[in-house]
Amino acid sequence: MKKLYLITLFASLLITACDPNKDIYNDLDKLKNPYSDILTYTMISADYSTFSSLALKTATSKWDSTLAKEIKTYTSFGPYRNIANYGTAANSFLTTKFVALKKGSVVYIKSDFSTSYSLKTPDANAALPIAAGVELYTLIAGDYTAAGLDSGFVGANQMVKLTDYLKSTICPNAVKDQFLVVNYKKSLTTSVDGYFIFNGTAWSLDAAKSYVLVMADYDAMGAPGTNDNFSSSIVPQNYLPAFLKIKYPYAQTNDVKVLIYKYYSSGVQTHIATYTYDGSLWKERTSKLDQYINNGEAWFYDPTIKFTMIAADYQIICDFVKNDPEKSTYFNKKYKNEEYWFGANAYRVNFDFKVVNRTGIYTIDATVYQKDSLGTFTGKTIAENTITFNTRLKEGLIVLLEAKYPTLQPLTSTGLQAYIEVKYNIYTGFNPTPQYTAKFKVTGVGKFENETYTNVDCIP
Repeated sequence: MKKLYLITLFASLLITACDPNKDIYNDLDKLKNPYSDILTYTMISADYSTFSSLALKTATSKWDSTLAKEIKTYTSFGPYRNIANYGTAANSFLTTKFVALKKGSVVYIKSDFSTSYSLKTPDANAALPIAAGVELYTLIAGDYTAAGLDSGFVGANQMVKLTDYLKSTICPNAVKDQFLVVNYKKSLTTSVDGYFIFNGTAWSLDAAKSYVLVMADYDAMGAPGTNDNFSSSIVPQNYLPAFLKIKYPYAQTNDVKVLIYKYYSSGVQTHIATYTYDGSLWKERTSKLDQYINNGEAWFYDPTIKFTMIAADYQIICDFVKNDPEKSTYFNKKYKNEEYWFGANAYRVNFDFKVVNRTGIYTIDATVYQKDSLGTFTGKTIAENTITFNTRLKEGLIVLLEAKYPTLQPLTSTGLQAYIEVKYNIYTGFNPTPQYTAKFKVTGVGKFENETYTNVDCIP
């Protein structure tokens, strides 16, 4: 009997030993179904270089090539080189980066968005007036004559002739806030760049907000002074923040400077960058999050913006009520962080759907204030207040979106419809406060329309 037991045990061990990859086979069986996941990936310097090379493969013009190279140059995306413009490159990048991810996967790419880029010039042999989108124009001999600048340059007292010529001939179809950097002679031997802004009526040289770097500036920074320009080895963002700090020692928080400078890349180019002072440092870039979805065949850009409301978002709605003539009496003058029209409460980070909290009174220094001063909730049924609360909440969310995204376009450069999904909390007397999601369609520049919304019953 003992002998039979040992034979059986040995046979069992032998079978197990003959299948050492059993766990691997089990794992492979699991992979028969597509593996999906939701990830956030932060791009590093090497990624921009890789992406730049991929973008260059699909470039069809000199301008496309310039922008593709700038992804590597500025280790960022930016004006004209938005990541959404590079569908093929993004798909190749993500397919290589996330080999295992398949259908249903979502990757949020966190990248730097830089304001620096090469100014767009007119196409070769382009006739006046210049087309929309051109940002750099160099005056030629005929322009000086046509503008009445018979000296062949723009004298100290002749700027009005140049600005009139910009409006009448060079760019007659300009729209408000459009800019144009003009290279002109200020003497027979000296050429300069000027940053001009159109205010809707006239062009003017903006010397307050903008600054054009001159030879002395490059020299003061050291290496850039070698050829009076920046390059891939003399990176502008390594020098310009310090330059601004020295040049504007009394800058105030949120001050803005538009810098125009020279950059060498297969020739000297004119670049532009917008720097903002945060009270300590001058910065020209921000981080952004772009969503990509895998449909089983490729990765596609999804222009939907998703965010969860924080206290500052609820405060935006509170401040809107405070400053609105019709609704201002619904702003809490005592605490200044809640309002009763939409129900936003920045302190509690929610919308209040409890009727008793949005009616009645509160007192400041013996002065009594009615919360529901217009009587829109008082004396109504729960069903009636539920309709009003939900209607106003949707309106309040649109107020928030218009404040946060005033320039958001309805369609992206890829032709995809833009949406926003916002998550928010609603208080109905219970904690933790449940979270809800509403989706809005971007219908115009900075304009929104509700697509989906979950109705919530208010309580007494």
